[in-house]
Amino acid sequence: MYLSDPDMSLDVGSTGKGYAMQRVLEYAREKELNNILLSLGGNISCVHKEMKKNDMVLIAIILALAVACLLGMRIWQKNNTKGDAAAVVTIDGNVYGEYPLSEDYEERIELPDGSYNVLTIKDGFAQVSEASCPDQICVHHNHIKYSGESIVCLPNKLVVTVKGGEDNGIDGSTY
Repeated sequence: MYLSDPDMSLDVGSTGKGYAMQRVLEYAREKELNNILLSLGGNISCVHKEMKKNDMVLIAIILALAVACLLGMRIWQKNNTKGDAAAVVTIDGNVYGEYPLSEDYEERIELPDGSYNVLTIKDGFAQVSEASCPDQICVHHNHIKYSGESIVCLPNKLVVTVKGGEDNGIDGSTY
C-alpha cells in the first residue's frame, strides 16, 4: 500500500489485534487445547469442543455482569468522594486551612510581611484569583479540582493542594 499524501497515516492496530487473536486461536487448535476463552482489547473469542448456544449465552451474561459491576463501582466511588474534596492551604510547610470544594468560598490569606493571596473556591474548583507576588504564576495557573493537583506561589511560600475527591485519570503531565 502506498499513501501519496505525506500527512496521511494508516492505523493498523485493529488489524494487528485481529491477526494476533487469530494466530493464538490457530495455535490452540494445533495443540488440541479445546477450552479457551480469549479476550484481547475488546475482542472476545473462544474455542470449546462442541460449544453450545447456552454456553455462549452464559459467557455473554457473565461478561455483561462484570461490566455492570465495574461501572456501578465507579459511579459509587465518584458519588462518595465528590463531597470529601478539599483545598488544603499550606504556608511555608505549615497548614493554614482546609476548605471544602463543595461550597463556594473566598479567603484572603494575609502573610506577616504584608503579602497576600486570595483563594477562590467556586463550582467545585479552587484557584488563586489574586496575589501580591511579582510573577503572578499562581494567579495564571488553571483552577484545580482533582486529588493531588496543586497551585504554588513560590514568593509567598504558599501551596494549595486538593485532597480527597476524584482522580483525574492522568498518570502524569508536563507543560
